[in-house]
Amino acid sequence: MLVRMAARDPHASLDDYLAEAWIRIRTLTPGPSTTVPTSVGLDALHAVSQPRRRLQQREILQQLPEIEAREATRVMDGITYGSRAVELFSAALALGILARSQLPVLASVYLLEMSSDDAAARHRISPTAVRARCSRATRTMRRHAEQLREYLG
Repeated sequence: MLVRMAARDPHASLDDYLAEAWIRIRTLTPGPSTTVPTSVGLDALHAVSQPRRRLQQREILQQLPEIEAREATRVMDGITYGSRAVELFSAALALGILARSQLPVLASVYLLEMSSDDAAARHRISPTAVRARCSRATRTMRRHAEQLREYLG
């Protein structure tokens, strides 16, 4: 399992996976329903890939002011669309309507105007997952539209 995961991961080696698996084996307290090999393998995968996911999220969050400045040039009917989208996402985060982990995919699709295929490649998920995440987030924001309107004034 670890060899297959390492072979598919261009950013980590088998040594990274083995080290994380060994740490997990040394600290594991199995319960009666624990499937030890699978648990160890998935924990190693999570430990190896988690720092990259956090780094990607930070990169997107740091790009938001730059995205806002670039998008602010698109003005139609007196509305500055890029900055309004950034305000909406910021309000949804502040109100707890969206989780910070949802922002990278949403920013790729709605601010950078990537296709679901391009966003999927960037975030290493399937295009179907991109569409599902965006759909779920927009439905959630739609349910809280009144709250968002009040917050944005």
